[in-house]
Amino acid sequence: MGQPLEIGAPHDLLALPAKQCPEVSFQAWDTSVKGITKLLEAKQQRVIEVAELADLNAWAPAGEITTVIADHELMPAELFAANLPPHQWGAGIGLLTAWAGWDYARALALFTLPKNEFTQAVRDLIITVRKNLRGRRLQVLGLSERPLLGADSVLTMTPAAFPINTLASEDLVRLTLFFQAAKDFLLSESILEPVSPVERDWNPARADGSGVGFGVGALPQLVQGFRGRALEAFAFSARLETQVTSETLMVAVVPQLHPQTVATSVLGILKDLTAASGAALIVFTEEASLSKHELFEWNVTACYGGQRKPLTVEDAARILTQTWLRPR
Repeated sequence: MGQPLEIGAPHDLLALPAKQCPEVSFQAWDTSVKGITKLLEAKQQRVIEVAELADLNAWAPAGEITTVIADHELMPAELFAANLPPHQWGAGIGLLTAWAGWDYARALALFTLPKNEFTQAVRDLIITVRKNLRGRRLQVLGLSERPLLGADSVLTMTPAAFPINTLASEDLVRLTLFFQAAKDFLLSESILEPVSPVERDWNPARADGSGVGFGVGALPQLVQGFRGRALEAFAFSARLETQVTSETLMVAVVPQLHPQTVATSVLGILKDLTAASGAALIVFTEEASLSKHELFEWNVTACYGGQRKPLTVEDAARILTQTWLRPR
């Protein structure tokens, strides 16, 4: 279970062992965006790509839910460049303006308004978008928990967790102002006052997962939609808790296994599943920097790969059949 490596997807790694061990039952799950999309579509759910969001005709009909599965993407160096498509422009603001029928020039004009007028204009934009959606519901499932704004946001880290500092300061100011005004609007809608700032940050751009899909994760709160973790939705839809027993060998396929990203990888859900059932958990990876102690914390029995010599499909088959599946 996991995301594809350079040598193939999870089912590719199990193809040879399945032939060599006919007495063993094999099941493979691809938890990439493509794999989760396939699973949800099999359950008659409407799933579209982030790039399709600007076109409301691609959405499910009014009253139904349209799902987008999004990961941490490398953000454009200039968020408000005129040549960007709506799903990348302005880290979510471009999609809002597209749904409202605005062009980029009108959206940029917002930031020239005095503070009071700016706050009211953002409020009017959100209300217009809600009306134009005509009952369509947006659900964003994220494969990353990085926020849009903050010290560990998608604006400061690459998908591989390397620091970046190329964002223009004026772009950050625009984003901060916009989502602060959006936060004020959300607070004005609520009948519950936050007891303290520590208990809940109402800013939709600082919530976990708000940075996925070029900032699309920040939008569900504004359009009365839903946001959740893609891997949790996958585990529920695949009913993994009913399939993992003490006789299960769980094989996790994780392209990068580093302390900065392991929590939001597939190990985040496999740890509890395998620990509860007593199943063994092994990992195939291309990059690994976790210590033996850290692997133990994630309930990993053994980790293969991540060294100088990359694994091949044959290597994976040999490890599975000769080390884990051979008769004792």
